[in-house]
Amino acid sequence: MDNIIKLINGILEKDNRILLIKKIKYQDYTFPGGKYNNFETDSEALQREVFEEIGVGVTIKEMLGEYSFESDNRRFNRKIFKVDVQNGTPQICEPDIFSEIIYVTPKEALSLNLAPNIESAIIDNYKL
Repeated sequence: MDNIIKLINGILEKDNRILLIKKIKYQDYTFPGGKYNNFETDSEALQREVFEEIGVGVTIKEMLGEYSFESDNRRFNRKIFKVDVQNGTPQICEPDIFSEIIYVTPKEALSLNLAPNIESAIIDNYKL
């Protein structure tokens, strides 16, 4: 294992619920986001990834945490931010990658099959 793959995700909240998207490949739920492109800032990467995946413009409110994990013999570092939607309505924009968008309470989210570190981020940030 050589390089650490840098990931960034955003938590979108609406009516005390959080938005999760279901990844087809792993059949797990995650927050919108993905990998950084070369030399992108946190804001640039998160805005691009969220728009590509669910078609909304966002701004970062605050950083919530940073998590490391290993999967498929690779190392990852994931930054998670709380974001505000500036424009648009969430919808699946990459139907070959994602199958659904749901809004659930943080407690309800813990009963789902979650991507690595997503459960930790929910527990840490919603005091569950």
